[in-house]
Amino acid sequence: MSATTPWERGRLDARRGKPRLLFGRMYEDWDIEAEVLPATGRVFCIASAGSTGMALAARGLAVTAVDINPAQVDYVRDRLRGGAPRAGTADRFFAAGRR
Repeated sequence: MSATTPWERGRLDARRGKPRLLFGRMYEDWDIEAEVLPATGRVFCIASAGSTGMALAARGLAVTAVDINPAQVDYVRDRLRGGAPRAGTADRFFAAGRR
């Protein structure tokens, strides 16, 4: 099976290679999810940078996070073990656009 989307490839370009980290941080308002979800229970979410899943877990929810990009899953696992946040390709792209 060949990767067909940037998210699957973990790349914003058309080059081949192993998937890369796209998102090191997500800028989302986790309070929105917290308002509509129960205080305890299980949730399923997209792993992405792990920000939403970690915030929901900190509120007491059991979180299952998945992602089509294996680099994102590895990054979230590293963050859960105490790894430092780092910028992904999309983060660097957007930062360059803000200059």
